[in-house]
Amino acid sequence: MKLIFKQLFNICLLSLVSFVALAEGITVTKAYSNAMPKSVPNGAAYMRINNHTATDITLESAVADIAKVEIHTMVSHDGLMSMEQLEAIGIAANSSFELKPGGVHLMLLGLKKPLIAGESFDVRLKFNNGQTLLVNVEIAQSMQHHHGHH
Repeated sequence: MKLIFKQLFNICLLSLVSFVALAEGITVTKAYSNAMPKSVPNGAAYMRINNHTATDITLESAVADIAKVEIHTMVSHDGLMSMEQLEAIGIAANSSFELKPGGVHLMLLGLKKPLIAGESFDVRLKFNNGQTLLVNVEIAQSMQHHHGHH
């Protein structure tokens, strides 16, 4: 009888440890993209990546069915703003990193369908620790006015 209780105790303990491991980890909040006219071939996705672990992590890549995804940032060269591709994004232990307009973001290249407000699409984030995270990105009404396209 004692053996049964010991095994039950171990099972409960393992369950508790597993639950704590799941509570820690990587989460994503505020994932969105702005709606774009059909004529615009590219878009961007923004989000907050939260690292709840005691270890620094790196976002190495992102993939989506809707477009080719690259990590980009905005930089200033001689007063002119331009985009540059990044190889990865480091996220320190127990901190978060915000991908936002005018800063680091996920660039959606060669959109296969337009970004329509009220719809959403999935992006799979891949981290250096082997973890992948499927993120649903909501498409919001664009806050910016587009004054012509080249």
